[in-house]
Amino acid sequence: MTSKTTKTTDQQPKKSRGDMILTSIIVLIVGFLFAWNIFSYYAPQLKLGGKALTSINGKNPETKKKMTMNIEGQHAVLNFWGTWCSSCIAELPELKEASKTVNVYGVLKAPYRRGSLERLNVSWPHLIVKDSLFVDFHITGVPTTLLIKDGKVDKVVSGPITNSEIQRWLKESSQ
Repeated sequence: MTSKTTKTTDQQPKKSRGDMILTSIIVLIVGFLFAWNIFSYYAPQLKLGGKALTSINGKNPETKKKMTMNIEGQHAVLNFWGTWCSSCIAELPELKEASKTVNVYGVLKAPYRRGSLERLNVSWPHLIVKDSLFVDFHITGVPTTLLIKDGKVDKVVSGPITNSEIQRWLKESSQ
């Protein structure tokens, strides 16, 4: 009777060159995605801070007629959002409260269903704009809010904004 014996060793198998290349590629992809996410979040502030913004052209969401919102020479809140976005809808009460002390304007991302603003009880002016405006302004997600002071972008908030943030900005920017 012969028995085969196998030797066990405590040594790890040598990593192949292919494993190291694959690991390096995965690390590079994860690093790229992380950097892209950070850039996407901060890009509007980096690109728009101090940029002149006196008016925006688009269409009235209900009538589809061409329209211009003039925001020159005033403090204003310019909120980019979509009626299909749950975070955007959740911030509407905050914007409604803010609209009592500052001009609030809405810029809608398509698609828009006629009657949505009335259904959501939104009373401030709105425009539907081409997607290219979102690209030009480096807005990759909604809601995004631009706080305008004297016709220039003073601050960009990516994500939902609160009335207290807006009131704090108004207080700081008027000093």
